[in-house]
Amino acid sequence: MIYPSTSFITQLVSVGTMAALHLAACTTNFKIQEHFNDFADAWVKDVVTGMPEVDNADGCFPLPQGPGLGIKLNEDFIAAHPRKDVFFDLFSKDWQFRQGKSNEA
Repeated sequence: MIYPSTSFITQLVSVGTMAALHLAACTTNFKIQEHFNDFADAWVKDVVTGMPEVDNADGCFPLPQGPGLGIKLNEDFIAAHPRKDVFFDLFSKDWQFRQGKSNEA
């Protein structure tokens, strides 16, 4: 039987990346994990503790060692920064600076 290579892409930093790493670890034909962690706002890393970084020597994430996803949610930080309903126009100049307008009127 032939198993084509599989790659996973996650734009969900921290929790989404860890879930994708778990899926990759148990997928026979897994080849590459694409992620956008390096492009996330700096504060995003404060949402969890225990998030591994890509190893510069081999370009790979280490597999999680803790229970569950291997990370712990920082619930105090999350409570202090509630979700905002923001719209980003991906076709506008400098959209990547996340200066989107709120959808609230």
